[in-house]
Amino acid sequence: MNLQHKFIRHGKRLWLHVRPRPPQQRIYFILGCQRSGTTLLLNIFAKDWNAQTYHEVSVLSRAPGEHRLQPPEALQNIFARQRAPLIVLKPLVESQHTADLLAAFSHGRAVWMLRHYRNVAHSNLRKFGMHNGIDDLRPIARGESGNWRAENLPEAVSAFIRERFSEDMPPYEAAVLFWYARNALFFAQKLETHPRVRLCRYRDLVAAPETCMRSLYAWLERPWPGERLVRQVRSDARLAPPDFPLDPRVEEAAQALWKRFLNVYAMQEEKR
Repeated sequence: MNLQHKFIRHGKRLWLHVRPRPPQQRIYFILGCQRSGTTLLLNIFAKDWNAQTYHEVSVLSRAPGEHRLQPPEALQNIFARQRAPLIVLKPLVESQHTADLLAAFSHGRAVWMLRHYRNVAHSNLRKFGMHNGIDDLRPIARGESGNWRAENLPEAVSAFIRERFSEDMPPYEAAVLFWYARNALFFAQKLETHPRVRLCRYRDLVAAPETCMRSLYAWLERPWPGERLVRQVRSDARLAPPDFPLDPRVEEAAQALWKRFLNVYAMQEEKR
């Protein structure tokens, strides 16, 4: 981190410590599948001096170093001590509890990041290793209900994964199936009809970041802080889905879910 960034970060911390308490806080959850652009979105919000942002491991964690969130009551106590009018967090491993989180936070809203399954699979394995998709599917195949990967999954999705899982399955197929499992949770919770949930498509965020973020801020009923938030967003990020072989049944399932998302996204865009 260069000196300029350190100065800005220190200045923001000081400002959030001394600024007047807001009459109302807006709690904003960034959810969805890992490697879908959630960190990029959180980092953009972090440049807003009136937003308190939390990564997946933070003081909000159930235990030091853990990704799981504390109970809503504990979170509410932490947020109440903050002076920021906008609280932004990305508890991806709690995406299966989106509806419950919104019920616990009446002023909360959620954005579900949407990125093509081939891009996500490619990014997943490049970031975490070629065996990561298999590691992510194993708890689902074994029915480990206490593991976040298997929580609240529709039985049809779990069965589909059990039928295809093996320790030596193709890595990209496993990563696509994990994308399928995590994103199936969106419709399992009927989030497409929830008034406080909207989609954000990664492709649009990197191609037209200011337009996308202005729209999100308007939806959050927050003033637009300015183009400095998106000044460093890379326009050359990978957009075209990479090519790799997939079992036709996996491709068909993922493509059907992707098209369903695109239909919801198109309807949301029409309303704005």
